[in-house]
Amino acid sequence: MTKKILSLILAAMVIAVSACSSTTQPAATTTAAVAPSEAWEYEMYIEDLAYFGDRYLQGTYAAQSAFSMMNEADAKKHLEGALEALISLEGVIYPPNLEETHGKFLQTVEIHKELTECRLDIAGYISEYPDLSPEESAEYEKADSRMNEISGRIEEGGYTFNKYWIAAQNAAYSYLHNGEYRAYSAELKYLLDTYDEQFIKFCEIYFNGDEGDIAIHLNNSLTLLSNIENMTVPEQLKSCHEEIKKAMPAERGAIQAMLTITNLYRQYPGTEFADMPAEVQDEIDECSEIFYNFFSENNSDYYALNDAIHAALEAADTQAGQ
Repeated sequence: MTKKILSLILAAMVIAVSACSSTTQPAATTTAAVAPSEAWEYEMYIEDLAYFGDRYLQGTYAAQSAFSMMNEADAKKHLEGALEALISLEGVIYPPNLEETHGKFLQTVEIHKELTECRLDIAGYISEYPDLSPEESAEYEKADSRMNEISGRIEEGGYTFNKYWIAAQNAAYSYLHNGEYRAYSAELKYLLDTYDEQFIKFCEIYFNGDEGDIAIHLNNSLTLLSNIENMTVPEQLKSCHEEIKKAMPAERGAIQAMLTITNLYRQYPGTEFADMPAEVQDEIDECSEIFYNFFSENNSDYYALNDAIHAALEAADTQAGQ
C-alpha cells in the first residue's frame, strides 16, 4: 500500500502546480457593471493573493517531499499550513469590479481545500503502515476514493490553482498603469524563484547527500520550465521571451537526462551498474554525458536561461517604469 499511497498523493499534488491547457472553465458569475476601484485597492489585492497563494504552493511542495520520505509529521504540518493559506485566500478583499474573475478563483480555492483536507486524512496512515487494522484500512480506502474523485474533478474541470491564481492577479494588474508588464514581471519572477528552489533541492540531495526524492524535484523543475515557456507575453516583450525559449532545450535536456537516470536505477533496485543490461548501461552513460556536460565549466548553456530570464525581467521592469 505504500506505493499506492505515494503514487496517488504525488500525482494529485502535481495538479496544484501544473499549467493547465483545458478550455473547460468554472461557471461564470453574472454581475452588474461596477466602477473601477482605486489603484491601492488593486495593489493590496495583488499583494494578498501573491502572499497567501505562495504559502499554499510552497506548503504543497513541502508536503510532496514529506510524503515521498513517508514523514507523517512533516506532511501534516505542511498540509495544515497549505490549508490555512487557502482559508486566508477565501477572506481576501477584492475590488468589486473583479467579482467575476475572483469568483472563478474562489471556486478553484474551494476544490483545492477539499483536496488538501483529503491529503491530511491520508497523511495519518503513513506511520501506521504496514500494520493498519481492518477498520483503518477501510477508512484509508474511503479517503483514497475521495481523493481520486476530487482529483478527477480538478482535471476534468480545469480547476488548476496556478491558472486561476495568476488570472486573478492579472485581472487586477490590468487596471494599473503599465499593468501588463508588471504582471509579466511578477509571474516570471515567481516561476524563476520557485524553479531555482526546486533545482537547489535536487542538487542538495544529489551532490550533498541530503535526504529526499530527487525525482520529485526534477519533475517539478520540468513543470516550472513549461510554465515559463507558455506564459502570456506582452507584445513588446515577445522577442525577449523568445530568447528564453531558445535557452530552454539545454536546461530541460539536462534535467530530463538526470530524471531518466533516476528512473532507470529504480527499475533495477539493488543492482550494480555493471550487472544491468547493456542497453540500460548505454542509456545511463548517454544521459550522464548530457547532464555532466551541461554542468561543465566551459558550457555557456548553463547560464543561458538565467541570463535570458533576467534580461526579460529588466525589459519588463523598464516598460513598467519601475
